[in-house]
Amino acid sequence: MKLIRTEDAAGQVLSHDITQIIPGEFKGARFRKGHIVQPEDIPVLLSIGKENLYVWEKKPGILHEDEAAALLYKAAAGKNIHGTEPREGKIELIADCDGLLKIHREALLAVNRTPQMMIATIHGDLPVKKGAKLAGTRIIPLVIGVFFASFMDAIAGGGGIISVPTYLLAGLPMHFALGTNKFSSSIGTAFSTGRYIKNGYVDWKLGIPSIVLALIGSFFGTKLQLMISEVYLQYLLLIVLPVVAFVVLRQRQLPEQRGNIEPKKQMAIVCLASLVVGAYDGFYGPGTGTFLLLIFCNLAKLDVRTAGGNVKLVNLASNIGALVTSLMSGKVFLVLGLIGTVTSFLGHFLGAGLAIKNGSKIVKPAVILVLVLLAAKVIQGLIAG
Repeated sequence: MKLIRTEDAAGQVLSHDITQIIPGEFKGARFRKGHIVQPEDIPVLLSIGKENLYVWEKKPGILHEDEAAALLYKAAAGKNIHGTEPREGKIELIADCDGLLKIHREALLAVNRTPQMMIATIHGDLPVKKGAKLAGTRIIPLVIGVFFASFMDAIAGGGGIISVPTYLLAGLPMHFALGTNKFSSSIGTAFSTGRYIKNGYVDWKLGIPSIVLALIGSFFGTKLQLMISEVYLQYLLLIVLPVVAFVVLRQRQLPEQRGNIEPKKQMAIVCLASLVVGAYDGFYGPGTGTFLLLIFCNLAKLDVRTAGGNVKLVNLASNIGALVTSLMSGKVFLVLGLIGTVTSFLGHFLGAGLAIKNGSKIVKPAVILVLVLLAAKVIQGLIAG
């Protein structure tokens, strides 16, 4: 990457997005990362105050991510298939007509064993319709995103807010990103759950029925996800999130000791929350652990560490239920999921240790951060949709 005068930038590749703001009319990316600057772009760039630009510095033997994606596309695309314009190293392959999709499996595996690149496809030997998305190429920026997501998830839930977009950046279609995320997060969550169990922070009397109900909820939630749009849930979350944030901010700390509550009432709250939030996890996902943690602490009157352990049990069960459904539907990209699993394990292990050691001191700030990120994700999704 190098800095040059805008007047000299024709033919150069932008290294970052260029934002333009026109009050009352437009606010957003005027030029995207990877855009090749045209002569007619230069007056526009100067008009928005860009006298200098950071551009891609071409070096022998080094490809820009869009060039690499184009090469992958040319290698992968057969007859009656066209590609979208390259964007941030991603090209989608689209069917030009109705027909039967055939995939050279050995060649696909050879590409996906190569570090830092991948081609994700739907299943072969199946009929497809004209306009269907068949595959996507991507240069993979995966490891850091999945690690941070798992670290946050072990402390306060909500890791999917980070990890699902990371899988989308890696080139997976939405349903594949959700399914692959369940694969890596299930294994990572199993390790953090084990750490809570080892330290004695699980109430098994509450945990066993909540596991069963979370499995049932996540199974039907995932089935529902494959049939209807998530936009309805996003509108609901716009109402729910400010209320949840208000409750969290009112509390000085999440409880370090159990509160007084009738056992039957506590059981009913935990079971209902496990069923409903488990269904939410299967349908949409981000924020699942955070919602459960707040319900278990504030309504079921569990202390923050035991609540965290029982949340991990429920979260693990709902992840497994959603994963099984996604596997049955062919919506998991196993090669990429295995890469994510390694960093997911490390993030969950470290995050669970911090939560057990520090309790509410670290959990409450993490919960607030997750709620802010989830609200931003929902608003961005509605605007983009």
